[in-house]
This record gives sequence, C-alpha cells and structure tokens, in this order.
Amino acid sequence: MNSLVDRESERGLVAACMLEPRHLDAVMEVVAGADFLADPDLGNAFDVMITAHLAGLPVNEPQLLLVELEKAGVDRRLANIKELTKLFEYGVPSQALYYARRVEDLSTRRRMKAALTEAASRLDAATNEVADVRDFAVAELEAATYQQSADIESVETVAEKIVHEMQSPTRRTRIVYTGLRSYDELFGGWAAGELIVLAARPGLGKTSLAQQVAMHNARRGRGTLFVSLEMTSTELAMRSLCGLAGVTAEQFRAGRDTTDERAKITSAKSLLDGLPLRFWDPSSATVERIRAQAKREKARGNLDLLIVDYIGLIKSSNPKRDRYLQVGEITAELKRLAKELSIPVLALSQLNRQADGSEPQLSHLRESGAIEQDADVVTFIHPDDKRANCVLLIVAKHRHGEPGTQSVRWIGRETRFADRDEVAFDD
Repeated sequence: MNSLVDRESERGLVAACMLEPRHLDAVMEVVAGADFLADPDLGNAFDVMITAHLAGLPVNEPQLLLVELEKAGVDRRLANIKELTKLFEYGVPSQALYYARRVEDLSTRRRMKAALTEAASRLDAATNEVADVRDFAVAELEAATYQQSADIESVETVAEKIVHEMQSPTRRTRIVYTGLRSYDELFGGWAAGELIVLAARPGLGKTSLAQQVAMHNARRGRGTLFVSLEMTSTELAMRSLCGLAGVTAEQFRAGRDTTDERAKITSAKSLLDGLPLRFWDPSSATVERIRAQAKREKARGNLDLLIVDYIGLIKSSNPKRDRYLQVGEITAELKRLAKELSIPVLALSQLNRQADGSEPQLSHLRESGAIEQDADVVTFIHPDDKRANCVLLIVAKHRHGEPGTQSVRWIGRETRFADRDEVAFDD
C-alpha cells in the first residue's frame, strides 16, 4: 500500500464539493485535479467541477454534472449517474478543506520524493559535481512545494500557438479600442494582459469615457464586465439609454423629460438588447471578489474586457497596512488578473489635488506610485484650455508606444466624448 496516496480523501473531497459547491471557491486555491493519484479520472472530474462552478452551473445536480463530464471526456466508469450518486456517501461538506489539504500535502510529498530520487541518482554518477547535484536538489525541492503549472514554455511553443491562432477560421481579435478614432489611431488598442489606467480629477468624465469604451466593444461582440464601486447598475444603464437617445441624463433623472424624449429612450432600449455588457455594482469589493466574478464570466466564454471603477474604492485584503501599500497590492493584483485571464483590464483612478489647474503628471496619481509602475498605459483626462467643450486625453505612459496628447470633444447632452470631426472609428 502506498502511504503517499489517500483514496478516501480524494473521494471525500469530490463528494463534499458536490454536496456543497460553495466550498469549491476555497479548495480550488489549494488543490487541482493533477494532485489526485489514487484515481486520476476522479481528478479529471474535479477539474470539470471547478470549470462548471466558475461558469455558474450547479454541480450538485448529478444530471447536469454528468453532461459536463461527458463533454470533457471523463471515463464512463465514473461518468454515470450510478457512480456519481454513490459518491455522495463519501462526502462530509464541512471537511472539504481538510480533504483538499490532505490531497495536496500527499501530492507535494510525492513530488519531493521524486526530486530526491532524481538527485540521488545523479549522485551515483561520478561525473556529476557535488555542488551541481546540491543546486539541482535545492531547486527541485523548492519547485516541488508548489503545484505543477504550465507557466514556463519554450519560445517555439508560444510562437506555434500564435501562428495557430492566426490561421484559425474562428480567430477573434484580442485588441480592444476606445472607439475614439483619433485616440485609437495615435496610440493603438489595448492588448490582452495589459493594465490600462484612466485617471482624472472628479467631474471630468472618467466613468463616462469608461462606459463609452464598454459600449463600443460590447456592440462589436466583445464580452465586457463593468465593475462599478461608485455608481449603481441602474445609473449606468440610464446613462447608456440617455446617451443613445440624445436625452439629457439630469433632466431624465429629475422627471422633466417630455413624451417625445420618453419615446426616444424606449426606442434606444432595443439597441442594448443582446449586448454582451454586464454591470456589477457591489457596495464594496476586494480584488479577490472581482477576480471571482471575472473568472466566472471568462469561464462562460464571455469576457474580453474588464473595467473597474475605481481603484480608490477597492478594499484591501489587509486593511491594517498603510493605504499606499494597499493600493500597490491592488494594482499589482489587477495586473496579475489581466495576465491570468488574458484580457485588458481598464481601471479608473483619481488624481490628487496637486493636479488642480495644471497638466497632470504621473506623480499626481492618487495614493500610490505603484499605479504608475504596474500600468501598461496611463491616460489622463484634462481640460483643453485652447478649445471650448473639449478635453485632452494625455497618454503619460505607454509601455508599447510613445506618449502623447489628443484633443476630443465633450458632448454633454449625450454624456459622451467624440472626435472633433465626429467621424466614428470602426475597428
């Protein structure tokens, strides 16, 4: 009997998560299907459960889970109602995290044992230097304490993926644009894995521009999640309707709209039907909560752009730390999320009072210089003193291009920005 394998814990983990799927949110951070050894098919089933759970499917319904297992090609020995139902006997939901840690612990021990065995075999070869074997053993033991991942890839493998995607008939662009032709032509689009920061003093239209970007991409079939920590979903949707209808949002909110304007708003509603744009307006949220929602949207195959309004309202998971450090952690996590989900993340930020009356600088980013460090692109909104009803979009940092400035118009009645020549940019 292998002392580094615990069949009961593997079964107990899957069963506990089937009985109480909410435990998957915690255990998925501890263990993966690759950690199962007693029954690799059970490990495959565990991975399928995680994917289904992130997609919002009820994995505690055997019939629905069976469909997902069959689609993933899990062996019929396990993918049948009789076996799934039998698994329920092994589960104690309150023990889910215990099972997960037990499975992960044994998996780590197996990896460490394999590393030591390989180091011992290298010692047996007289041609190997002792120092080299020691360095190998230390490195392998260090790596063995972490779950196996596919993060390290050869340039050949990565290049092959790019060419394969390029040649795919169902290829989708991974670049998103603002929809402002003058800005997009000058600075290009935003790529997967990038963190873009849009910053301004209050009242200059950060949210309006972010919402405009969301609408532009949603109307082109790109799944967009707008996380609003400042405005409600109703307020955001009202802005969209009023903008499309050409009705002043303030007038509509105050109930001073006319019969004709109400008809325009009703008509504009049809333009929003079926758009892959979703609003989420929690009263408060940490990056971890934002990640969970974004991963669910991504698992549904419906996330190409994430917008967060705004950085200053995101709660830190470590509230006792200095706010400067908290914001640094938050922006680092947002950048990590962009890479993890392979999408652009647009995060809004405020500028400090030093930016009042003067052209904003990177040093004016409120609460943390880490925003400048982590962002791939930083764009400021600033009044255009030379042109009425215009603002400057100042790109102060562009990791893959040149900084610069572009003037655009503000159309207050429609709560949107536009190119000064009003020609739409269709990417």
